[in-house]
Amino acid sequence: MGEYPDSGARVKREVKIQSDRLSSKGRIGIAHTLIAIFGLLVVIIFVFSCVGYQNYSAHFRKDVEKTLAVISDLKASEISQFIAERMADGNTLLGRPAFYNAVKHLIENPGDVKSAEFLREWLGRYAAHYQYSDILILDARGVEILSVPQKAGKVSTTLLKRLPEVLRAKNPELVDFLP
Repeated sequence: MGEYPDSGARVKREVKIQSDRLSSKGRIGIAHTLIAIFGLLVVIIFVFSCVGYQNYSAHFRKDVEKTLAVISDLKASEISQFIAERMADGNTLLGRPAFYNAVKHLIENPGDVKSAEFLREWLGRYAAHYQYSDILILDARGVEILSVPQKAGKVSTTLLKRLPEVLRAKNPELVDFLP
C-alpha cells in the first residue's frame, strides 16, 4: 500500500468515471422511456379521437336523417291538405247553382258582360283569399272563356291534355301547370 500512495485517488477517479458513464446512460434510458411514453400517449389520443369522431358522425347522421324524415312527412301532409282544400273549393263552386248557371250562360253567350263581371268578382275573391295566380274557365275544346286576373293568354298544354279526362269525370280537378 505504501508503494502506490495515490492508488486510492485513482480508484476513486475510476469509480467516478464509471459512475458518470452509468449516470449518462441512465439519463439516456430515461429520455428514451419518456419519448416512448409520449409517443404511446399520442397514439392512444389519436385512436380515441378517431373512434369518437366516427361515433359522433354516425349519431349526427342519424339525427339529420330523422329531422329530414319529419320535415318530408310534414311537407307531404301540408301538400295533401292543400290539395284537399283546393278540391273542396272546386266542389263548392260546382255545387252552387248561381255559379253553375252564370258559367253556363257565359258559355252560351260569350259577349254577356254582366255574367263575365259577376264571375270575375266571384272568382277574384277566391284568387285574393287563397292566393291563386290564375283561375280559368274553359269550354269543352279548351278555349278560354274567362280568366282571373283578366288576361288573354295561351292555355297550358298540360291542361289541354288533361281536359278530356276531366270532362268525362265531371268533377273539379287540380292540374299542375308546370311541366
